Amino acid sequence: MLFREGFGGIVLGLLLSWIGVRLMNKSDDGNTLIIISLALVSFGSWLVTKIDVSEPLTMVITGIVIGNSRAQQGVSIESKRTLTNFWIIIDELLNAFLFVLVGIEVLEMNFSGKYIIAGIIIFLISLIARYISVTISMLLTEMSIKKNFCKNNLVITWAGLRGGVSIVLALSIPVEHRILHIFSIIYIAVLLSIFIQGISFRKVLEKAYVEE
Repeated sequence: MLFREGFGGIVLGLLLSWIGVRLMNKSDDGNTLIIISLALVSFGSWLVTKIDVSEPLTMVITGIVIGNSRAQQGVSIESKRTLTNFWIIIDELLNAFLFVLVGIEVLEMNFSGKYIIAGIIIFLISLIARYISVTISMLLTEMSIKKNFCKNNLVITWAGLRGGVSIVLALSIPVEHRILHIFSIIYIAVLLSIFIQGISFRKVLEKAYVEE
């Protein structure tokens, strides 16, 4: 089931992004691009419920591919800027709504010792997993030939803060399938990521690239 949701989400995301790029190439109007992007999101969200694949993964793949596509030769910079500004506004609104939901969930959180320990473990596991994934990604690209490979890997890993996406995924789990106080555990891991990685990132950056 996990393989089907993950692999299916990647395939569907690539398919939607291919369709999106082809449609966007036929128009140079910013408003039309917005409508196309909304149609992709709406259709994709409906389709994933029918074929049981990961919706977050599908949308992330779609957004990454469309955003970094070099095939949009017929789209002007102004139209791209209009599309980007629209989704920036949507992102800000959804973040505000997310904070409201978090505020509601805080009332039911459990911060007992075992959940704090579980949150710390999740934080450490996610940090190690990101380091491994970044290492693999860098080995598959030209970045691996640079002399500062280890330093670059460390900085990229430390810059990956856990935040909104982790909380949204925890909230999206149906109540009947949630592990007891799973949101409390994820929230603690997110707080640790924000405070430890966020506050110390500048020092890590200075230590990594300090002039010898």
